Amino acid sequence: MKTRFHHIHIDQPHANGDTWDKIFNLWYKAEKWGCVKRHYNHKFPNIRGVTTCEIQKDDETLSVGYAFCSSADQFSRKKGRAIAEGRAWSNLIMEEGGQ
Repeated sequence: MKTRFHHIHIDQPHANGDTWDKIFNLWYKAEKWGCVKRHYNHKFPNIRGVTTCEIQKDDETLSVGYAFCSSADQFSRKKGRAIAEGRAWSNLIMEEGGQ
């Protein structure tokens, strides 16, 4: 098995409207899968960036973990990788335990 990471944050020099679209899409995807929950009555929290971790085997994605960075936080790839990878492994263990 191998892990793949993807980072998106609004402070990137090439960030534009597509960057926000990607973050929104990842948020809603994570919400649909039960990986995140809405805060209070807000549909979308104030997010600065996101790191995703995919656990793959033979080019098939087995599990995905997300780490969203609040606008109050400093975006950190290292911290995002650790959180997203932990969540991906946790999701994989829960999926295997449920089968």
